[in-house]
Amino acid sequence: MKKTAFFLIALCCLAVACKSPVIQEPAQEPAEPESPSELDAAIEQATQYLLAQQADDHLWHSPNYGNLREGAAMTAFVLYALGDQSLADKSPLQEAVNALLPATRDAGFVTNPGGPDYSSYASAHLLLAAEQLQLDLPDDVRDALIAYLTRAQLDTDEGYGQDSPNFGGWDLSGWMEGERPTTGTNISVSSSVLEALTRYPDHPGVSDAMDSARAWVARVVADDGGFFFHPRRNHDGNKAGWHDDARNSPRSYGSATTDGLRIHRFIGTPADDPAVQAAVQWLIKHDTWPQVPGFEHETEQGTWAEGLRYYYYQSLAQSLALLPEDQADEVAERIRDVLIQEQQDDGSWSNDNARMREDDPLIATGFALIALRESQKWLEK
Repeated sequence: MKKTAFFLIALCCLAVACKSPVIQEPAQEPAEPESPSELDAAIEQATQYLLAQQADDHLWHSPNYGNLREGAAMTAFVLYALGDQSLADKSPLQEAVNALLPATRDAGFVTNPGGPDYSSYASAHLLLAAEQLQLDLPDDVRDALIAYLTRAQLDTDEGYGQDSPNFGGWDLSGWMEGERPTTGTNISVSSSVLEALTRYPDHPGVSDAMDSARAWVARVVADDGGFFFHPRRNHDGNKAGWHDDARNSPRSYGSATTDGLRIHRFIGTPADDPAVQAAVQWLIKHDTWPQVPGFEHETEQGTWAEGLRYYYYQSLAQSLALLPEDQADEVAERIRDVLIQEQQDDGSWSNDNARMREDDPLIATGFALIALRESQKWLEK
């Protein structure tokens, strides 16, 4: 055996010395495909979980909350959460869109046959989902939804002058026609609507809506550069409370601040704008991971710092591009790691704290899936 091996080595050396043609080695066997990463697997599990919850009427219905059980708003949200990924079979999703069409076409916004259900959120989510998933949304319905969202913005048509704190924002009652009362415009619904409208800059009314939103977002900036929820400073919806007993100085907090950053991105504010940079620095300074920052003063059980977590993660993940690159890398990894750790065996998430309705697995899983997908995009860029 040793003599044979020595002979073969010598023969090879002689061939090189004589500059003989090199004999190509046989082609290697194709490499085994890489197994899915933990992140890929978590996204796939979450996707399959949401798909499995679709009901026989092609809609998604909240198992926990009565005003989300009819299905319109929940379905639009789940479609949005599933968006921006390749799915082998999109027919169930198209069936969901088709199921929403009759009532949506009649009303001009996404609604249940029995009445509106978070109509501004739902209309924005359906527009985004149809585009991202390349689903068929008839032109007349798409145009009606865009027109509805621009019309739902509070301005002089609803009885709000430019000196009103609510002027230029969106609230939860956009389906009401003409002059109307408001529970208050807020940074969450406004960011969702603007995310949809920014895809249609040339549609009538969108440019004016963006201009008014620029004025509105400046009213929800706290003195420390972070953001709060409602432009009316003493509004009960400002979840982190106030620095003063007179309730003139709302505390900023994490999910409002990331929503504020998202609004700046949608209205085209440059990344080096002082307002954007101040919000970024607020997030860097207030690091209470994995809880939502801004609630450090809370002492009771069931706090917003826990109850807003999955919403915060998805909004934070959608803001990664505005963070310094090293900070964005760290944030994306944190989001990935904590969500993979907390995912249930069936692919879902659920928050023990119900203050933001994240105890509903459809809501928590939708937020978590968005956060994972956005983090994956950033980490694989």
